[in-house]
Amino acid sequence: MATHLPHGASYPSDIWSFLDQALAYYGAVAVHAGDPLMPSEAVDRGVHAILLHTRESRDLFDRIAGRFPHHNPHPERGGRPAASLAETKAAIRDAGYVVQDKFWATVEGGVSQCDSDDGRPYATA
Repeated sequence: MATHLPHGASYPSDIWSFLDQALAYYGAVAVHAGDPLMPSEAVDRGVHAILLHTRESRDLFDRIAGRFPHHNPHPERGGRPAASLAETKAAIRDAGYVVQDKFWATVEGGVSQCDSDDGRPYATA
């Protein structure tokens, strides 16, 4: 899946570690269905790269979660607080994945505008 990344996107030089964290995020979403998890801004770029491969993403999510975790971008809400990011990191660890902290840094004023489906109907999320 990682061979075709969005055009014009900026990615870190250690792309495989970067995508590892996006997959760890999805693993936590699978284990913690219904929890309002969110990626960091850096990991969100990996989330988007994975979602672009819809067929492969669907197959992956069917295997790890038994469902497709919808993507909920909400730029109008601004970023989520660092506490939400800390909860997501804890969920990733709880799901058995390693958190690489360099990809989970907080940003002043918020950290991300996207989150997991956390049980909300996608059309109204």
